[in-house]
Amino acid sequence: MLVLVNGEMQSQVSVLDRGLQYGDGVFETVLFKSNQPVLMTFHLQRLALGAQRLSIPIPKDFDAQLERAIALRKEQVASGDSDSFICKIILTRGTGGRGYRPVELSSPTLIISFHGVPEYPITFKSQGIETKICSHRLSENPVTAGIKHLNRLDQIIASAELGELPEGVMCDQKGNVVEGTRSNILVFSESKIYTPLLNNSGVDGCLRRFLIEKSEIGALGVEIIESIIPIDKLRQADGIAYINSVFGLWPVVNIADRTFTITPESKLISRYLYQELGM
Repeated sequence: MLVLVNGEMQSQVSVLDRGLQYGDGVFETVLFKSNQPVLMTFHLQRLALGAQRLSIPIPKDFDAQLERAIALRKEQVASGDSDSFICKIILTRGTGGRGYRPVELSSPTLIISFHGVPEYPITFKSQGIETKICSHRLSENPVTAGIKHLNRLDQIIASAELGELPEGVMCDQKGNVVEGTRSNILVFSESKIYTPLLNNSGVDGCLRRFLIEKSEIGALGVEIIESIIPIDKLRQADGIAYINSVFGLWPVVNIADRTFTITPESKLISRYLYQELGM
């Protein structure tokens, strides 16, 4: 596994790093297919937004570090490794400051690592998946809503409920649908497509943002509506799908003993993702 910490090839950070001590940082997970990044612009925009929300400075040589790391990974591809891989980018506040209060001037830690692409059954895309509604509910905080910060305890706790299921629905404290444990959600109802508002919790996924922007300019051919989605509306929907910038789109065929069909709108988006992103 190739790992760079602050531009150097190593796999260790200080035990005093605030990312380890307090989850004080943000991260992105970028898919590369045929050596090319998928949705990189969206990932970097969200990373910048998260760093701004947490007042973590982005290293001045961030672009150079990322370019060098990717170049090193492509050298591995040239030597026979797969040209499809995951690039994980972690930015922490770095070391400094005893206790929660961060120091005024911090030197951030940038960790860039590369991993294999998870292998999922092809039937998840073509035939759909079974899923469940997780009992653990998401914490709510409008300041951290939308960004991908390092504190993933809610997702860890909910994922422990899944057993052999590949994904599960997570709700907020009011019982409204927010996201999957590692994905966003599309709800198909009466030929319309809805996705939960993320004003107080959840991650604004890069594939979610991509699809919303394409729908707004008419490229998608259907409108995606951001709205509050009570759990009852989910159960009464015509169809449901999970979306994620690594696995693409998984339709849901069963949840809470309710069977769903794969709607025409779900198939349309699947075709669009394959055409535009190769997903």
